[in-house]
Amino acid sequence: MLTFDVRIYETEFRADRRKSFRVRWSVGGKKHSKSYTLKAQADGRRSELMAAVRQGEQFDTEEGLPSSELRAQTHTATWYEHAQDYAQMKWPRAAAKHRASIADALATVTSALVQSDVRGYYKPRALRTALYAWAFRMVRQDDGSLIPRTETEAPPTEVAHALAWVTKHSLPITEAAKPEHLRKALTSISVKLDGKAAAENTTRRKR
Repeated sequence: MLTFDVRIYETEFRADRRKSFRVRWSVGGKKHSKSYTLKAQADGRRSELMAAVRQGEQFDTEEGLPSSELRAQTHTATWYEHAQDYAQMKWPRAAAKHRASIADALATVTSALVQSDVRGYYKPRALRTALYAWAFRMVRQDDGSLIPRTETEAPPTEVAHALAWVTKHSLPITEAAKPEHLRKALTSISVKLDGKAAAENTTRRKR
């Protein structure tokens, strides 16, 4: 349960403990504490909690954490989310040809960076098209902001199914960074959908 009922106490020093400095606070009447070896560490943590209170954040009564910290702990971005953010960041300053190249490379790699315990999408060409033409294509809003095409219009059924699949099965970004998954991603850019080797300049561009 979330509440604004938070009290944060002064840092406590306990000479008989290895971690001598303890931060104490209560959320909804429930006590919480964390001990540190150095006073600077304890003071830093207390300052973080105080800042959350000043910013009007609610705290979770069970975990004793500000809501923002709780969200950060329970959600790890996926490669697919990361790739969309990257495309959105690069879009404004990229020429039309470069935009197409970015979307093409991200569509190829994203198709490969999925959970290893599931088979690839049963229509790989449909998935690639959905990613290239919808997920990684940005549309400018009236206020000048850029958002994915999927957020401005309803995609065809096949596209919606493909994107729902990749959303569900995309690797967490921490997993995608592991060597075995990076090798899989690099392999994907060197072959075409039919399994034949891609042209050297295509592989170089996507890399």
